[in-house]
Amino acid sequence: MPFTIEGKNLRQPIKFGIVGGMGFVVDAFVLFMLINFLYLNPYLSRLISFVFAASFTWFLHSKYTFSVKTVNLSHQWIKFIIFNGSGMILNFLIYSAIIYFATNPFNNPMFSLFISSIVAYAYNFNVSRRYVFKK
Repeated sequence: MPFTIEGKNLRQPIKFGIVGGMGFVVDAFVLFMLINFLYLNPYLSRLISFVFAASFTWFLHSKYTFSVKTVNLSHQWIKFIIFNGSGMILNFLIYSAIIYFATNPFNNPMFSLFISSIVAYAYNFNVSRRYVFKK
């Protein structure tokens, strides 16, 4: 029996959130390593960490969240990166604005990443469901 509220199946949004949470950990780990061990600035580090996290989540979404069988994985990955790139722009603008405008302790890169990721979740779910993994 599907998990529903008012007749709406919530399996995909829940799976998307679980995979997104794991992607957040990948994102935060790569961001932390780039800033603290390679001493890159937080903006360049965020762009790099996005590619790592997006590739990780694309793989899990294709196998677990949306279970779409495709013969051309590279085409699907490129579509995912392009369509979710707009979500990344939204995510990056929020991330950057918090770092730039917020005062201590809220201008922390990890806090900024957390807030920007929450906002981008709904946007990315809808873009992925409608354009990348549609059946």
